[in-house]
Formats: sequence, C-alpha cells, structure tokens
Amino acid sequence: MSNENNTNNGLSRHWKLAGVGGVVVAVVYSVLTGAGIGSSVLIGALFTGVAGFVMGRNSEGAAETPAAPQAAAPQAEPVETIVDAVVETVEDVADDVAETVATAAPATQSLIKPSTALPGQAELAERKGSWRYDANNASA
Repeated sequence: MSNENNTNNGLSRHWKLAGVGGVVVAVVYSVLTGAGIGSSVLIGALFTGVAGFVMGRNSEGAAETPAAPQAAAPQAEPVETIVDAVVETVEDVADDVAETVATAAPATQSLIKPSTALPGQAELAERKGSWRYDANNASA
C-alpha cells in the first residue's frame, strides 16, 4: 500500500513539474516570437502533456522493474571451432556463387543484340536539327 502512495505522489510531482515547465515555455515562446496568447498557451499545453507523459512513463518503469538477477557468464567456445565454421561457410558460399555465375553468363549474352536498328531510328536521325524555336510564334 505504501508503494502505491509513493507511485501516485511521484506521478503527481512529475505532472506538477511538467505544468511549471509548460508555463515557462509559454512565456518564453510569447516573449521571443511575439506570438499571441492563444498560440503560447497551446505550445505550453503541448509541452506539459509531452513532458508529463514522458516523466510519468520513466518513473513507472523504474518503480515496477525489479532488479534482475545476475546470470552466470556463458562459457566461451574455442576460437578454432568458430574459425573452422566460418571458413566452411565461406567456402560453401563461394562455390554457390561460382556455379551461379557460370550458368548465368551465357544466357544473358544471347539476349543482347546492340547492332539491331530500331524501327523509325533512321527517320528520326534525318529530322534532327531541322527546326528552331521562335519566341514570336510561341506567344501567339
């Protein structure tokens, strides 16, 4: 029961601090920006809400989480076994990549034909440079 009272007193204290901070923010905002009272009150209320929520969440988490028991340190594996496992994995991946590259290279080479002319390409080349921009005709 006493823990519940301490938590509630802590929460109200955080909200009081957030409220004081909100008033300070509203006054400073009004003085620095020359804003009206409505926008200053809105900024102060937003600050109060966010600050109160954050401080309340932080205090609840600290009060509710018990100290975790310390776990025994895990036993380290010998470095040789870790290195052997990594080397085997790298060798497997290298073999897979080499097989993939060997099978994929001939298929892509047969699909590309850069020397084939596109339809209409010759006509477009003939029309290049035959027109000019004229500002008088564009405004009409």
